[in-house]
Amino acid sequence: MRISSQYLRILTCSAFVGVAVFWGCHLKPSGNKLFIPGKSAGELQIGVDDTNAVKRKIGEPEFRAPFRENGALWMYPSMGLSLQFKGKKSLYTPVLTPDTTIVKILLLQQQEINDKKYSACTLQSPEGITVNSSVADVIRKYGQPLVIQAPIGMNLENDNYTGSLYYPGMAAIYSQGKMKWIELAYSPSMDSNIARKVDDQPIVAGKTLGGISLGMSHDDVLNLLGDTKFKYQKLNAEYWLYPQYALKVQFGVQPIEGQRTQRFTDTSYLGKVTGITGTAKSFFEGELCCTEYTGKTADGIGVGTSWSTVQEKFGPSIDTIKVSTEVGILRAVYNGIVIYVDPQTQGVHHILVTDPNIPIDVDLPR
Repeated sequence: MRISSQYLRILTCSAFVGVAVFWGCHLKPSGNKLFIPGKSAGELQIGVDDTNAVKRKIGEPEFRAPFRENGALWMYPSMGLSLQFKGKKSLYTPVLTPDTTIVKILLLQQQEINDKKYSACTLQSPEGITVNSSVADVIRKYGQPLVIQAPIGMNLENDNYTGSLYYPGMAAIYSQGKMKWIELAYSPSMDSNIARKVDDQPIVAGKTLGGISLGMSHDDVLNLLGDTKFKYQKLNAEYWLYPQYALKVQFGVQPIEGQRTQRFTDTSYLGKVTGITGTAKSFFEGELCCTEYTGKTADGIGVGTSWSTVQEKFGPSIDTIKVSTEVGILRAVYNGIVIYVDPQTQGVHHILVTDPNIPIDVDLPR
């Protein structure tokens, strides 16, 4: 299998950069020797346990270091563990009650990182995957990855494989044929009834996508999709991401003080849905969407539709520009709907339904 990505993106290496502080070692052995992708590692629950819970379960960390967005990195080299925590509320982090629980757990192979000698983590998955598992072992147990990131020309069959294999709630990171670590990340459960309703509803420009309509309140969205841990704010919009349904919902808010932004001309959207996005099975807003949004317009336009078909059905766009996003996407603006095209596949990567009267550069993804 040949990898099309242009380069390897290691998401977690930066977590180890910087000077850590020795904090003493009071580790408590755990009786649970299993890890569950997206859920847990031993007794530790991803997205549930905060720092106090972690200390009760496995003791104080051996080292601590700051992490991005006011978060923290707790290191347990003798256990082969490293934990990442979200930070407190800030400009681009949660807008409601801050979530300070475990974001990711790294299960490390024996190695030295920034002068810290890590023992090999002894946890294993119910399928028998450990930090000693080969690429072939992982694929044999979990099947083909949802996303593969590696240098151009790197094959999974290569004995010196370097790259990352992403599955729901888990990534296996390799270098020169050997696993470096397993990364466990929170993965929300999917409700099949909600997923079916989301995909069955048509896309209507300027009105609705995934069963969510412009002008709905927070409570309306909660009733339809449930709650999500992925909430953040950028400039004039508050965002709720539902990776399990490949949906993102945005709400109008007052501009953050000190930010140079346009203001709404119509304040009726404050606290209301101003846009809904359906996306592909891929990374979106830094999270892995493990499913693909399958709703379509009356013309049959949806995620995966070719750019040429979009142009044929919709005609010339109001505005078409390249924007700086995770995949270097082309943005085509139509009346009440915005199409984002993946330049590699020339297919629709994600679709945004919004009110054409809302300032384009304020509430649309960058």
